[in-house]
Amino acid sequence: MNPDALSDDAPIADDGRSLAVALAYAPGDAAPRVVAKGRGLIAEAIIARARDHEIYVHESAEMVSLLMQVDLDDRIPPHLYVAVAELLAWLYRTEQKAAINNLWGGSNVHQGTNPARVASSLLESATMNAIDPRAARVAADSPEPEPLLEPTDHAAFLLRDRGDILPVLRGLQTAVDRVTVHFNEGRDFLLTAIIAVDEDSVTLDLGADEEMNQRALTADKVFCVARHEKVRVQFTLHGLRRVDHQGRPAFRTGLPDDLLRLQRREYYRLSTPIARPLKCLIPVTDDGGATTDIEVHVADISGGGMAFMQPANGFVFAPDMRFANCRIELPEVGTLVATLQIRGVFDVTLRSGGKATRIGCQFVRLPGPMVTLVQRYIIKAERERQARDAGMA
Repeated sequence: MNPDALSDDAPIADDGRSLAVALAYAPGDAAPRVVAKGRGLIAEAIIARARDHEIYVHESAEMVSLLMQVDLDDRIPPHLYVAVAELLAWLYRTEQKAAINNLWGGSNVHQGTNPARVASSLLESATMNAIDPRAARVAADSPEPEPLLEPTDHAAFLLRDRGDILPVLRGLQTAVDRVTVHFNEGRDFLLTAIIAVDEDSVTLDLGADEEMNQRALTADKVFCVARHEKVRVQFTLHGLRRVDHQGRPAFRTGLPDDLLRLQRREYYRLSTPIARPLKCLIPVTDDGGATTDIEVHVADISGGGMAFMQPANGFVFAPDMRFANCRIELPEVGTLVATLQIRGVFDVTLRSGGKATRIGCQFVRLPGPMVTLVQRYIIKAERERQARDAGMA
């Protein structure tokens, strides 16, 4: 794949396997081509190779579902021009922001090809072919975009306190995560990104299609969906207005009243056996450069991460801390070596009535052989549990 390729991160197919599609565009091409696509291990290989070559990886279940229908080495069809053009235009704005803020230290993504020019060409082609801007998502043989969730069905995951909502919005801004804005009862949508968050308002970039921007401005409310580090974020904004932000037009409105933050569990999570508890050694380096292993008891584990309780009178763990070369001895399976990143710190009430602090961690880029070790341990522990249950019965 060349440096001008786009690859969609791995949404999940109905059979549970990952999906990925890679696009490439060369000067003179009528439209981007599908240069690689696949499921499962092939999808993971496409994404890994893209990241190895610093090619932009974008996650969109609706986009990859549409592109999976295009034959390998074929150019994308006209009814997808607008959808891909909006993505390229958004990517161009993202790269411009990254260059200004020096976020990625001179990444060579899309070197030699201007995504904005490609997007403009696609939009022009779409107009010449009388393609409705919504055709990409309403074509008879194309699936609908990811549906909005009903917040009341997930009330336990709704954030209502401003102190909880602001960090999530700022996380979307810092990561320049794509935000899909739905309006007009779901008939219209545009792609954007949050470019500023303050104590009373949120500012979003304009979409690539001016007609859609105007429709959004006339809508009483818009529904925003994004994914930040594979966690779904959804919120409602009321009364967008057009403003000037640092010399360019943008949308601005007040903060949402509430925000849905829903993480889909992608791995089976095992509560570790009390009789044979797992212990994790976490190397912690102090201000003087000395490293000490802190031993914690693992409460549960999966292929994606683990959780443990905050040790009493010990090092205090906080969100976003990262620790390399952590070690867990998996009985009769092997030693798991992983980089842990703290994702959540929660106060919990134990069955005894006592209080404790639960630390949720993510495995960072866990190699395949290490994932296999975790899976073997989980299968073994489950078989032992079932055998005990059968014996008790």
